[in-house]
Amino acid sequence: LPFHNEFWASDNTDPFSRLYIQFATNLMYPPKATASHVTISPNHQTGNTSSLKFRFDVAMMGRLGIELQPKDLSKSELNFVKQSISTYKKLRPIVAFGDWYPLHSPYNTDKYAATQFVSKDKKESLLFAFSLDFHPRTFMPNFKLAGLNKDKEYKIVEQNIVDKQSFWGNNMSFTGDYLMTVGVNLNILLRGESTLLYLQEQ
Repeated sequence: LPFHNEFWASDNTDPFSRLYIQFATNLMYPPKATASHVTISPNHQTGNTSSLKFRFDVAMMGRLGIELQPKDLSKSELNFVKQSISTYKKLRPIVAFGDWYPLHSPYNTDKYAATQFVSKDKKESLLFAFSLDFHPRTFMPNFKLAGLNKDKEYKIVEQNIVDKQSFWGNNMSFTGDYLMTVGVNLNILLRGESTLLYLQEQ
C-alpha cells in the first residue's frame, strides 16, 4: 500500500463471491483501496446471474470500477448505471474516509451479509445489506447498526432503488439509539436482493 493507490483482491468478479472476498479482505486492508468492479451477467468466471443493482451495491463498498460495454446495455440499464455512478461519487467520502463496521458476515449460515460505513464526525452513514440465497417470507433480516450518535436523529434514504424499496422506513428519521438497539428490518428475501441505505444526521 505505500507504493500503490489500490489493489485487486481477486480475479473473481462475481458479486456473490465478492461479498466473501471483500468482507475478509477488508478485515485487514482498507475498502477505499480495494478495487471492486461491476462486470457482466452471467459472470464470465462463475456463470452466476445477478441484477445490475446487486452488482453495483457490492462494488460500491470499495473503489468502484466498471467493466461494462455501454452498447450492450438497454436504455433503462444505462440510466441506472449513470445514476449509480453519480450516487457513488456523492457517497464515496463515507466509504473512503469513514469507519468500517462488519455488521454481519456472509460466512454465517443464514446467508445474509451487511456492512456499514460511518463518517468520522458520525453525521453520515451507509448500510449495505445482501441476501445470498432464498429465505422464507417469515425470515426478514434485522440488522443493528453501529457507530452512530445515540442522541441524534438520522434520516434514512434508500439508494439504487429498482422496482421496489426494501426498507419500510425509507425517508423517515430514527434516533441513533433506536438504530443501534432495535435496528432496521429489511425486505430482502430472495437470492441476489440487496439494500443500500444512506443515513444523514438531522
